[in-house]
Amino acid sequence: KNVWTKVNVEAAVRRKPYVAVTYCYEDVINSGSMETLIERVRNATLGQGFDAYWLDHECLFKDPVQKAQDLYRMSDVYRLASFTLIMLTNESAWPAWGSRVWTLPEALLSRELRYKAGNNTVTPISLIQIASLAYSHHDEESQIINSYGLGKDPLERLERNLQLKEAMWRRENFQGRYRAEKVYALMGFFEHRILPDAEETELQALARLFMANDNDRIADRMISMFPRDRRGINQWYTKEDEYGAKLWDIEPAAQVIGITSNGSLVLDGCRAATIRWKNFPSVSFATRRSIRRLLALAVPYVAFFFFVTGCAMISVGNQNASTSANTYGPSPGTSLVAGGGFMLAFSLILLIFAP
Repeated sequence: KNVWTKVNVEAAVRRKPYVAVTYCYEDVINSGSMETLIERVRNATLGQGFDAYWLDHECLFKDPVQKAQDLYRMSDVYRLASFTLIMLTNESAWPAWGSRVWTLPEALLSRELRYKAGNNTVTPISLIQIASLAYSHHDEESQIINSYGLGKDPLERLERNLQLKEAMWRRENFQGRYRAEKVYALMGFFEHRILPDAEETELQALARLFMANDNDRIADRMISMFPRDRRGINQWYTKEDEYGAKLWDIEPAAQVIGITSNGSLVLDGCRAATIRWKNFPSVSFATRRSIRRLLALAVPYVAFFFFVTGCAMISVGNQNASTSANTYGPSPGTSLVAGGGFMLAFSLILLIFAP
């Protein structure tokens, strides 16, 4: 029987090839026990030619300070593993595994992916296959996979990081020690990470993460947007602008330099103008229907009447003038044309000066 020993020496671990394991806790508990999972992981590890593995249930420290360090290095665990092994109780457990917060970084940050469902053999699997089997928002997350995992359809870093954030927030949050666990899962995709804090909220952790990676100035850009959802008007995070502006369209002038204990952002370079409302002249206005307002409303209709009447008189006058062209004496059409011209000119004047 093989004897397994927990290794805590960092120098020894760094040189040792190992398998990183990912699983869904609810799937394991509903179909067995953690002891059964550990036995399956050990058999699968040996079957793939390895004699070392990493499983959070066995390798994460219980002490809060050390656990925070473990979460800080979690992305390195999957980056440095020879491959990541997805443990499922059966083939129908993919959606449960894909709904976890940590599955996206565990999959995207791994060199290679393999899975074991029940008593089946260990099988290689691609990111695109995982997206169709495990992720409920297949279209959105396939776009991330094409950009991040496969090197196709490259997105700008700013857009990709925001898509990763939205993908994390669509997942179920494990009710553990940390309220901002989604942010700590997300930070593995950023160049600079933050040390987890059990007391902070998601927005506080997100602000710290964005400030640590200030080259994208995500928080600076977001405070310049006007939230489309009015319920979020009192918080700095927003993803949709009322006027359709995108984050990459904004060149912020202000800079976020800190965050308070209640989650408010501290700004530098933010300029404001003082407005003395009492110095503005009062504007006269009336709400009742006065005689002058009624006359002003009637002017366009009166002008239209004169315009139509004038056109008709000119038309009739021209017809009479043509029929009496061979007769002597003044033509009656001449007076009609003159009167129609006067009414037409008067109507145009009214239309010009009408409100």
